[in-house]
Amino acid sequence: RILSKEAPLPASAVREDRRGIRMPEQSRSRRILSIADKYDAKQIWAKGFRGEKIKVAIFDTGIDANHKSFKHIEDRSNWTDEDTLEDRLGHGTFVAGVVAGTNKDCHGFAEEAEINTFRVFTQRQMSFTSWFLDAFNYAIQTRMNILNLSIGGPDYHDHPFIDKVWEMSANS
Repeated sequence: RILSKEAPLPASAVREDRRGIRMPEQSRSRRILSIADKYDAKQIWAKGFRGEKIKVAIFDTGIDANHKSFKHIEDRSNWTDEDTLEDRLGHGTFVAGVVAGTNKDCHGFAEEAEINTFRVFTQRQMSFTSWFLDAFNYAIQTRMNILNLSIGGPDYHDHPFIDKVWEMSANS
């Protein structure tokens, strides 16, 4: 969610969710906007676009499979050395929500999109180029339409990584 006013929140305006993540409390003095509201997604919805038949690949920490805000979780894959598909950090689930969430308070842009998660980060927020390269190859093979990489760091120096990103762009 995005707060419509830029100001730090007092401690009384923050709560912890079931995973211990600090979240702003809704209050009467602040209007909370979803990302779709903030960027006026109603314009594309009015033209009939809701994400139908669009395959979105999310390379992140996975997705909470039991989350009630998704219509189409098509594939969940794990490319890490951990033996789980679950998103224990919540970041991959959040990113999927921005794309295709159906929660009325924090709606995604394309609720009918097919979400395909590629778990490439461990719960320690660690990843390796080889995990990404294997996951990228699978994304190419399964013909994803949109690729989301929520990454940071020195990857722009990693030539195999960059070469594969260019290959994925060329195969769209």
